[in-house]
Amino acid sequence: MKDPMIRLDTGVATTLTITPQMRMAVKILQMNNLELTAFLHQKEESNPFLQVEGTDPFPLSCKEDRSLRRQENFTRGLAAEWEVQERVAAPVSLRDHLITQLTLLVSNPEGYQLGERMIDALDFRGYLSPQEKAHIIDSTGLSQEQGQELLRKMQHFSPTGIFASSLAECFKIQLEDSGELTATMQTIIDNLELFKRGQFEKLQQLCQTSIAEIRRCVQKLRMLTPYPALSFSSEPLLPRIPDLIAKKVGTGDWQLSLNPETQPVARAHRAYYADVFPRIRSREEQKFAHQHFSQALWLETVLHQRAATLMRVTHEILRQQEAFFEQGIHGLKPLRQRQIADILDVHESTVSRVLSSKSVETPSGVLDLSFFFPSAVSSCQEEKVYASSSVASQLQEFIRKEAPLAPLSDDQLAALLFQQNRITMARRTVTKYRNALRIPTAAQRRQAHRIFPS
Repeated sequence: MKDPMIRLDTGVATTLTITPQMRMAVKILQMNNLELTAFLHQKEESNPFLQVEGTDPFPLSCKEDRSLRRQENFTRGLAAEWEVQERVAAPVSLRDHLITQLTLLVSNPEGYQLGERMIDALDFRGYLSPQEKAHIIDSTGLSQEQGQELLRKMQHFSPTGIFASSLAECFKIQLEDSGELTATMQTIIDNLELFKRGQFEKLQQLCQTSIAEIRRCVQKLRMLTPYPALSFSSEPLLPRIPDLIAKKVGTGDWQLSLNPETQPVARAHRAYYADVFPRIRSREEQKFAHQHFSQALWLETVLHQRAATLMRVTHEILRQQEAFFEQGIHGLKPLRQRQIADILDVHESTVSRVLSSKSVETPSGVLDLSFFFPSAVSSCQEEKVYASSSVASQLQEFIRKEAPLAPLSDDQLAALLFQQNRITMARRTVTKYRNALRIPTAAQRRQAHRIFPS
């Protein structure tokens, strides 16, 4: 047998009966830790011989939001999925949108980890308090200067105004981006209470300008977005809770473990069964006890197999993508589930189920396991291939360096890819990548620069 978890691959052409236990084992492997905890507690309610231990990773204050978001947040791929074809078709969350920009901004693990923690600390408005900023920077080991420099860059992510610490700072960031932060605007922002009360005459005295200019500025402020997160999505952001934790030790080996904060433990209550069963006289009750004790023993075994399979597959994934942690997104290489399955001698469907809705905490932050499987983009250079995420990063870099009044067309971007990396890519494919990165067309970028020159 090739796969000890599912026990379906016999290597012979025959039809096997899939038992209910087999189906359940497959379902358990596919669950992430939070889903598994909920499933086991449900089983515990109907099985007196099953003991389940599992901690709730959310504080009580988060439980209402969790009930609304748990299924979506922890069963779909988040932040860092780089499969461009899927990104074009699927809706993108605010966290995904910010992580995409962060990945293209920084390449070192420390900077990525800091940026991701700041994203996860945003409140429902998209704000981040000064105290929280300082605490997060201190926890990463970077200096406050380094952390603040990264934060200043992230404050110009879209939606504009994100990562502000207050309404005043949010307005200031938006006006800086549009080139409209005049001295009058700055004074009005510094006195928002007067603005809120409509006391324009007092603002006029402070700004020493005409009432017409005050009213023009006030009208502009009313057009700004006070809460950037809500302008992108009405859903609150919840912290990422990883299923596994990976650390590098020694000469580069990976130390991998299941997250103890979310990993449930199920045990068969042997002592209780040994005490109760001899005293049962009814055959029906004996049958009930035996069946439920057997189920508890089976669940205990299957959870051990699940844990071993998760860690074995994840360890090999991280080993294959080790260059990513040294070089950033450019080090990520194309990887297929079949490659991992062949190396570990398991069925490809087992790898697929391990990837389903699971994430791992790494030195580069909490990443979905699916992040490590970008598609391949071929090059004319012999045996040279690039990950789709690396190509997307290169396109972003080309556009970042383009002349503002002569932005690069998709045809020109395709030509640059070929000139620099011998990557042959059709214009329509470049367009898909650009759209997935939420980058406007060349004409739209040119028009934006004319309106808001940098």
